[in-house]
Amino acid sequence: MYEFDVVDATEKCVEWIRNWFEKNGKGCTAVVGISGGKD
Repeated sequence: MYEFDVVDATEKCVEWIRNWFEKNGKGCTAVVGISGGKD
């Protein structure tokens, strides 16, 4: 059974956001939507 690793997922998400801003410029803006749970 798959077990969700919240620490790993959080670290990857934060790193992705940091990389995006480094690539696109620190003066740019973004909207990040995070959805979770069961539908």
